[in-house]
Amino acid sequence: MNIREALIEDIPKMVKLWVELMNYHKDHHMVFIAKDNVEDLIGEDMMNRIENTKTRYFLAENEKDLCGFISCSFRIVQELMVYNRRGYIAETVVSEKYRGQGIGKLLFERAQRWFEEEDADHIELQVSLKNNGAMNFWGNQGFEGSTQHMVKFLKKKID
Repeated sequence: MNIREALIEDIPKMVKLWVELMNYHKDHHMVFIAKDNVEDLIGEDMMNRIENTKTRYFLAENEKDLCGFISCSFRIVQELMVYNRRGYIAETVVSEKYRGQGIGKLLFERAQRWFEEEDADHIELQVSLKNNGAMNFWGNQGFEGSTQHMVKFLKKKID
C-alpha cells in the first residue's frame, strides 16, 4: 500500500470516494444528504483545499485502485487557549472493498506526522454518532469525546 500526498490530477478519483462516503452517511442524519450536483461541488471544494498550503490530502493506493484518502488542515485558533495549534481531520474514507485492511490507520499515521511537522498540539475531528465503526476506529487511535456536535434545522430543504 502506497501512502502519498494527493495531486490535482487525483481529484476525479477522490470525488468518487467522497460520494461513496456521503452515500454511506446519508441514512445517519439529514445533515448528510447531498445535493444533486454534488460531484461538481466536491471537485471545486477539493481544488480549493488542495491549493491551500495549510491543507493536505493523503491517499492510499495499490497498483490498481485509489483505496482511500484523508483530508487534513492545520491552523492556529484562539490564542487565549493553551491548546491552540489545531490539526483537523475533515474526511477520512476507505473504499468499502478495502475496509478492515489497516488502510485507515496508515492514512491517520501519515496525517499525524504532517500535524507534528506543523507543530500542532492536538488533532480534532467529527464522527457521525451512528457510525459505530468510525467511533471505534477513532477511539482506538487515541481520540476521546470533548464536545457534542448538535444540529437544529431552521428550514426544511427536503420535500
